[in-house]
Amino acid sequence: MTTTTDRRHLVGASLGLAIGLVALVTGALVLREHGPGNMWAGYLAGASLALLAAGVAFWRTWRRPAQATTAERAFTASADERDRAILHRAAATLGGVALPLTGAAAVLLALGVEPAPVIGTLLWTELVVFVAAFAVANRKL
Repeated sequence: MTTTTDRRHLVGASLGLAIGLVALVTGALVLREHGPGNMWAGYLAGASLALLAAGVAFWRTWRRPAQATTAERAFTASADERDRAILHRAAATLGGVALPLTGAAAVLLALGVEPAPVIGTLLWTELVVFVAAFAVANRKL
């Protein structure tokens, strides 16, 4: 028997995944037509993996809420106060680190360093900072 909350969670997840699929296809088609080289293929692969990960998180929090991880609950509608606090703390840490990192990247770009590795390093560093901050906050709270 499904409750109103379960149904709302399922509808929200389905709508989110459908919108994600539309964005995935639209972005791939635009990049295939106007993007450089095979950028569309990389976008398609990355967006597909992200959409798949979101689908798995929604499925696990809907079907097996007791086994869902903090990260899965934090990024879906089933997060409690602790999960939201962990996510907010990790996002705040990322926000505090992102500004100086972006400033350093801007200085490197102004000095004439090749843009692709600078931007790639910036994004990967921010991802690592966010994941590490999430893990530390999850451990402390």
